[in-house]
Amino acid sequence: MTEPQSESTVDVLARRLLPTVSEEDLTGVSPTLHTPEGPRGFWEAVVDLFSDAVFLVGADRRVLYWNRAAEALTGYARGEVVGRSCLTAIHSEPCSRRCGVFALGNVREVPLTITDRQGRVIEVLKSATVVRSPEGVPTLGIEVLRDVTSRNAQERESREARNAAEAQQALLRGVLDSVTEGIVGVGADGALRFASASAQALLGLSGDEATGLPIELVAGEAVARHVRHVLASGGSVNATRIELKGPNSAAVPVTVAVSPLHLEGTPDGALVLLHDLRAEERGVRERLRAGSFSYGALISRSPRMREVFDLIDQVAPSTATILIQGESGTGKELIAREAHRRSRRAGGPFHAVNCAAIASEILESEFFGHERGAFTGAVIRKKGRFEVAHTGTIFLDEVGELPLELQGKLLRVLEERTFERVGGTETLHVDVRVVAATNRDLAAMVHAGTFREDLYYRLRVVPVRLPPLRERVEDIEPLADHLLRRIAEREGAAPRRLGAEATRQLLDHPWPGNVRELANAMEYAAVVARAPTIGPEDLPRELREAPSPRAAPSVEGAAPPSDALAAERARLEAALQQTHYAHVEAAKLLGMHRTTLYRKRLRHGL
Repeated sequence: MTEPQSESTVDVLARRLLPTVSEEDLTGVSPTLHTPEGPRGFWEAVVDLFSDAVFLVGADRRVLYWNRAAEALTGYARGEVVGRSCLTAIHSEPCSRRCGVFALGNVREVPLTITDRQGRVIEVLKSATVVRSPEGVPTLGIEVLRDVTSRNAQERESREARNAAEAQQALLRGVLDSVTEGIVGVGADGALRFASASAQALLGLSGDEATGLPIELVAGEAVARHVRHVLASGGSVNATRIELKGPNSAAVPVTVAVSPLHLEGTPDGALVLLHDLRAEERGVRERLRAGSFSYGALISRSPRMREVFDLIDQVAPSTATILIQGESGTGKELIAREAHRRSRRAGGPFHAVNCAAIASEILESEFFGHERGAFTGAVIRKKGRFEVAHTGTIFLDEVGELPLELQGKLLRVLEERTFERVGGTETLHVDVRVVAATNRDLAAMVHAGTFREDLYYRLRVVPVRLPPLRERVEDIEPLADHLLRRIAEREGAAPRRLGAEATRQLLDHPWPGNVRELANAMEYAAVVARAPTIGPEDLPRELREAPSPRAAPSVEGAAPPSDALAAERARLEAALQQTHYAHVEAAKLLGMHRTTLYRKRLRHGL
């Protein structure tokens, strides 16, 4: 082995590799390591014990020392390498291009790939240091190679397994996120494990912020109750309709189904499936609107209202007098306006007169006008309402409030189309169509002598009766929805919608004020509601506190109302679950119209 003149190889090796341990220290501790070759043999024996390959090269790149680990690593024996170029045994492309040890001076755990004698590829970490002469000239390189092939292989396997697991998890997450239903995983401890993108949107979550929180804090008590049942019993919960509290505290209608999860046969939590019903119920509402029909400003689904609209269409082109009877707030003036709009007089004026709002002393002057000086205060000639409505339609609302003395003059106008102004003598001719309306029973008034019989029959050439809202319950929801959208358009805001419980309250109310009362209730609800969905607490007090008027009268032998309602709810729920909440199929199964099913479903909270 060739060595530098000033310093033996082993001395350099000892000084570089074991800087804190002296030969005497090692000799005293373990004399048996002292070989017959003396100190040099001793240090070579020490280095031969190293598990890392250690070799020394001179400035000419020739190997000066080669330990046993180097032999084992490369497959080249010491005698084959010492005195020759280090490239004899170190087959590595970077080393072939340039020796980094003498170029860089020192290197520390540089990854390197070498090929041993049998062609096996070995991954090593290379560390090296350079010994310089007092003049600073590199004279010796000490190199250490650590075999990390097995370690790297294990790390690669671990990394590949981790990547595969992450890819599998990403794939699973992608599948879960692509499903429109919200999927929630709950641990055996009742804490949230994961929530799919749809579930996060339903629950107002962002990312994994809620992971580890109790399910009742994340999804509400309605979901948590079903989860606890599944965790305790090991059974399942079929699709059940509930309302979640979604983003901005908005009520979100969903069906919830819960199934147990098992890990190697052991209960390990629950899987919650949330099906968003908003689009479905919105579709039902749209179908309700589509099933309803508009008649000018009127919205209805009622067959009785359809008959009214058809009748108005028939008589509108004529000049026949129309008498509209109906309770206050049923829309009598709207019907009168539609009769005018669909007539040949549509280009002329429509003049509405509320007979009950005008003092009886001036009614004649209001109807027919007056001449100057006709009475105190009549300083100018004034046209009456009939003159103003010439070539158009005059609408006499609350005609039952007219005093008897004026009823005769109105009869003359209806029969002859002529009148004189108060205080005048000139007979005026008028071309006007009369539409009258009242919420009173004129036939009873005729019988009582408070309304002229001849005027009554002259007014009711075409009698029209508007049913009260309580007799056309199917109109309540589309009307309420229409009113809410109209309010939103007026206010420039997003339209609010009725929740299931609020809808039930509306359906159960008797509506003595009819559509006008409904309009006022929707105005109130739109103002006080804090959430996009109107709840029962947002309705006027009389709607919240009034008892249901539609409780069926008791019949001997019939089931109590509570039992009947429970039985109806059970039938509806069974049909919905059997058809997976497909309304058309469920309605057929129950033998009812799908809109009737929808109304009953809202009533029962299904």
